[in-house]
Amino acid sequence: MTIIREIPGQQDWRDLISSDSGLTIWLLTTASWNEAESARLGGAADARLNLHRPQPDWSGDVSPWTQLRTELKRPLWVVSDESHNQTDTQLDQLAALRPVGFFMASATPLHGEKFDEWQRILEREEDWSELAAAGQVAVRTSKVVTAELLKTTVELLDYQSGSEESLDGALEALERVRQAAHDEGATVTLKAIFVVEKSNSPRGSIETSRPVAIWLYLVSKGVDPLAIAMYTDTKDVPKGAMRISNLSQLDQRHTHIIFNRALQEGWDDPEAYVCYFDGQTSSFVRIRQIVGRVLRQPTAARFQAEELNTATLILNTPTDVFEQVVDDLRRELRLYAPDDEPSAAPIRIKTRKKPLPAEPLRVEFEGKLTLPRLSLKAPDMKSSVTALRTDALRPWPPEALAAPGLGKRNVMNLATESVGITEMLHVLRSARTQNGVFLRRRLAARNRNALNAIDPDSYMKGPAYEQQSCQGSDAQAALIRLADDAANYYEDRVTYDSDPDPDLATWNAGPHRPRTAEMVVFPHAAHLSYSRGNFNNEEYAFALALEGLGQGVWLRNSDSGTGYQIPLPFKVGE
Repeated sequence: MTIIREIPGQQDWRDLISSDSGLTIWLLTTASWNEAESARLGGAADARLNLHRPQPDWSGDVSPWTQLRTELKRPLWVVSDESHNQTDTQLDQLAALRPVGFFMASATPLHGEKFDEWQRILEREEDWSELAAAGQVAVRTSKVVTAELLKTTVELLDYQSGSEESLDGALEALERVRQAAHDEGATVTLKAIFVVEKSNSPRGSIETSRPVAIWLYLVSKGVDPLAIAMYTDTKDVPKGAMRISNLSQLDQRHTHIIFNRALQEGWDDPEAYVCYFDGQTSSFVRIRQIVGRVLRQPTAARFQAEELNTATLILNTPTDVFEQVVDDLRRELRLYAPDDEPSAAPIRIKTRKKPLPAEPLRVEFEGKLTLPRLSLKAPDMKSSVTALRTDALRPWPPEALAAPGLGKRNVMNLATESVGITEMLHVLRSARTQNGVFLRRRLAARNRNALNAIDPDSYMKGPAYEQQSCQGSDAQAALIRLADDAANYYEDRVTYDSDPDPDLATWNAGPHRPRTAEMVVFPHAAHLSYSRGNFNNEEYAFALALEGLGQGVWLRNSDSGTGYQIPLPFKVGE
């Protein structure tokens, strides 16, 4: 028996096609062979390996797909796990290979035009009807639950607020599970996953892409950057971000995984306990496949603490949709119901759509705790624009654009199977970047507010900015000085101004919105009590210190969107 991976070697492939005896198992993901589905989803980016095209490195001039259909000497069987997630198109693609049979594990009966027609033919033929019935082996789903392969509870949370509160909720849920694992002595590497719809911001937008925004927020909350894996096609990621391009790169240290739809297929991790869905979820369809990913129970054993038997999903749904999502989830979980109780789901659903009761301001402070709302007032950037446009008209000579680079060289001796020492090589020139793009990136990295205050024509038009320069060249050194001068000019002159909208010019302290039911009384605060879940450990210690002073009044400012915010004109620390 031979087992080969997604991309086989030449000899393995020739043996698979030409051997007339023995067993070869070829392990593939659906995206590898699903040409039609990939085209429907918008292109080959969704297919890591397209078997409908020739693969000269290992299969030759004829596509692997054609060779499987026409040259294979042994019977072909298709073995497919999670078959209930396959589409009609995918089933048609498999059937087109003309296998002698299918082994398919599915939570629900398989359908599709060809499969339904085959079933009808078998049922009409007396000699085949019994064989068709024997070909379907039902595993009582109650046995799956009894075997403790699944978690027993799914908790759905909707904070009815911005993404920051929801991300905080994800971190808090993960911390609760970690504490439960610590108390119980469970050896589980607990993980949270963060699902985004798109890897990049729309073309022309200056907004931070959602994967990057989530990464930045997690890091700001103390998550180690090395613990975060970004499995997206995001073009520009923060310095220090760990980007992975395939599932094999996921490591045990990756306890926070940001991904888009690419990871939804072919990935299971029983240690994933918390799932945050970014953006709005308007139907169960969006979360259906992910639910199964977080239902697996680690070590196939129940824990004493309920938190360790609970999967937490954090959604943002319209008010009139949440109950429908819950109902659809209940129907999905009935797939796991015992045969004698088809309407009962052994996996319990906990929901919290309505927020906990708000804690009002104390009567004596109503209408008295106000602050002016501020906005950034950019300075007149005409001098910076003039400097940028002047330099745009002065192309650099070739010697200012070039700079030598360093390459690497290593020699492997096939006869002795030895690997030499890696040497550094001097190359004629290093990597090149268009000057206008380099200038924009440099200014964005230094101060994005300054970038937004400058007419984009200043750094994207002109012969000098259309040239390409090497890393370390005189031209790029000059571009760095230009960007820094513009950023310094902005930072030296930017001011604060009152919000121009008179209805928004004054901020009034409002009620406190608790995240958890555990409330702590603070006699000197503007609210009688605050939710313990609204503080991290350092913030809670600071609140206790303020309270211990016994002077004046203090206010917890934690509600994104309704809390008091001051825009920062430039970066502070990280």
